[in-house]
Amino acid sequence: MGTLHFYAQEGPHDVAYVAGTKKALILLRDAIDRALSSGRSEFWTFASDGEGYAVIVHEVCDSLAARLAVPYMRDEYMERSREAIRPFDLDAAKSDLAGDDLPF
Repeated sequence: MGTLHFYAQEGPHDVAYVAGTKKALILLRDAIDRALSSGRSEFWTFASDGEGYAVIVHEVCDSLAARLAVPYMRDEYMERSREAIRPFDLDAAKSDLAGDDLPF
């Protein structure tokens, strides 16, 4: 399954990093391709300490993307809005929009 790490931005304009073995990066690429055709995909991978975790990839429409919580890790930049959509709420948010005939 490979090793895959995501390093989030500390704040606005910081660099985000993705680092992984070739096998894990191929799994990520394939998951992105599946999300582009079906709206969502997921796969299992590992951190370098051997702990496994799921990666979920969502394609979202522009109106939903505008409502996503910012991904910053430093406390002063973290999302404070209760209206922002967190990653773990994307399935429900996309389901709510399905009645609006919006793609993903």
